[in-house]
Amino acid sequence: MYCQQCGGELAAGVSQCPECHHPVGKVPDAVGRATEEARQAAAAAGAAFRLFVMNPVGGLSTAYKSIGEQRSAAAGVALGIISSLLLATGMFLVQRRAARGLDLFFVAPPGFSAFLKLVLVSVVAVGVLGITVLVLKTAFGGSRGASGSLFTAGAGTSYLGLLFILAGILGLKNVEVILLLGVFAMCYVTLILYTGFTQILSIHEGRAAFMLPVTLLLSAWLAKVIYVAVF
Repeated sequence: MYCQQCGGELAAGVSQCPECHHPVGKVPDAVGRATEEARQAAAAAGAAFRLFVMNPVGGLSTAYKSIGEQRSAAAGVALGIISSLLLATGMFLVQRRAARGLDLFFVAPPGFSAFLKLVLVSVVAVGVLGITVLVLKTAFGGSRGASGSLFTAGAGTSYLGLLFILAGILGLKNVEVILLLGVFAMCYVTLILYTGFTQILSIHEGRAAFMLPVTLLLSAWLAKVIYVAVF
């Protein structure tokens, strides 16, 4: 449990924060606890994102250390969930615009059920990346627990989420701009993953360089398999 005022960790049963002396409110039930944990995870994800979004190499490890190992796991999951929703929304917008452009061929725009399928595919695809990083981290001799893997994977997917939502807003008529943004996004994803592998998971640079393409290719292949299975 963490202080709502300063974010410091709280021991069980305390009535006020030992750091800022802010009173600790009682959480009434499991729903309240889950809501508070979700809020704290989102806040940690936002704080981390602000640190690494424009400086993935120098900012990622700083973000990981600043929010702590325990909160980093929750922040990574929150980043993954947000990225999944952005991915699904972006793909949905692209599909709707494409379908409307093919009215003469009687292609109906996708509906809400299609959006739910996209959400499912996106969540699973992001989860696959997290699991892939976790498994390969062990195979390549990395340290840290699952928190480092989840945080690294969540941070990497955040750029893909931004790319897809911008693609959905811009539409395929601006394909040149989307391709340009895609190059930037993939460069930042590469930097984030390599930085996470070396600075957070403590994987040797030579192994991390080989682990990076293996992670991307394996995750992309599994995501494709899942997409084909759902659609």
